[in-house]
Amino acid sequence: MPAGVVNLCGKICPFPIFIIIGQVDKMKPGDSLSFLVDDPLVLKSAPEELEDYAGITHSIKPVQEGWIISINMESDGGR
Repeated sequence: MPAGVVNLCGKICPFPIFIIIGQVDKMKPGDSLSFLVDDPLVLKSAPEELEDYAGITHSIKPVQEGWIISINMESDGGR
């Protein structure tokens, strides 16, 4: 697992969503976060929850252990 990735494997929805959103709420412009998840329900729920945040982009990448959700707050930020 790459450094700087929060490992949420073994946690089932909605708990990973609570953790992800809690961390997103603390983000500042230019920040990036990555989360390793293995519950497929998180792949549906996380993007839906992130729609409420202006200036946030995300990507989902499959990896051997599950998926990495990468979240970025644009430099000019804004919520």
